[in-house]
Amino acid sequence: MWKESIPYLERAVKLKTDFSEAHYHLAIAYWRTGRKQDGATEMEFQKKFSKQQKEDLDQRLRQIETFVVDVHN
Repeated sequence: MWKESIPYLERAVKLKTDFSEAHYHLAIAYWRTGRKQDGATEMEFQKKFSKQQKEDLDQRLRQIETFVVDVHN
């Protein structure tokens, strides 16, 4: 049901453009329905936003570590 999932996935990435998982699934849906260039574009978005999410998580973890160290001193 790849073709049927495309409108829902397109809506998901419009509502939350940095949602890397939606870009990934949209890329797969495009690829499976023969829209290989669109799939490649979505995969690039997925990589970009996935990297951004990891960097954001790393930053939050550093803040927690700093807080814990400050509390112990």
